[in-house]
Amino acid sequence: MLKRTHSYLLIFCCSGILGEEIKITLEGKKDKHLLSEFNALPTHEKFVSFKLKSCHEGVIWFLSKSTGFDNDYVYYTMYRAYIGGYFNTLSMLQEFKEGTMFEQHRIQGTQVDCNNYKQFWFSWDVGYLMVGKGNIKNQSVLLIFQPKCPFDIKEIGISGHNLLTHWIFNTANSNTTTQQEQENTQITTTYRLTLSCQASRVVLTMDTESTIECLIMCTNDKQCSRALYKSDLSPNCVLVTGEPVRDGTRPNYMPSN
Repeated sequence: MLKRTHSYLLIFCCSGILGEEIKITLEGKKDKHLLSEFNALPTHEKFVSFKLKSCHEGVIWFLSKSTGFDNDYVYYTMYRAYIGGYFNTLSMLQEFKEGTMFEQHRIQGTQVDCNNYKQFWFSWDVGYLMVGKGNIKNQSVLLIFQPKCPFDIKEIGISGHNLLTHWIFNTANSNTTTQQEQENTQITTTYRLTLSCQASRVVLTMDTESTIECLIMCTNDKQCSRALYKSDLSPNCVLVTGEPVRDGTRPNYMPSN
């Protein structure tokens, strides 16, 4: 008997200026893969359209670490979207921090089909996570969530239910803005300034000339997940990881609530 060495099927077709179509078939809940494995994760634009065929659900994992599913830490801080969960009766978008679910948005109704592909999209920019029908960004939105203390999304993965889950992605995603505009948007929206978030481990403190300079320093630091800026203090810029302080101490000018 031949031993199955891979639990997914990968088919490339239709290459050209429109990119390459990637078909992925997943088997069981433990069959999880990162979009970067298939070159299906955009480098700049934070928007992906795809097709899904499933009897029960398709799951999208928005991960805070650039690591695979074999690392237990990947489940610690993340967002997770279910399309057609609970036997195709409920879809939801959840937030997990330190392994605990904090908030979620859910809607009822059937979304997926056992025999036919349905078109969906998801995006993770301008401070919001969204999942919708079709292939046009911000239209026919199913799920929307605005994290109070967002973290940078490093990887995105997919999984399904115990039955086969079929996905189709494309390596070419539409870029409607220039690379510089996308980078500026990432700097100003991924790391929203806030003093209401949970105390986090400090990576670095420094004096900067402006809010945007503080945010840029965060984007250039691999450990930084959030930047705090307060012009009347010195140092006025604090870079933090998003990991909670465990020993009862709190970083400079972090709130007590």
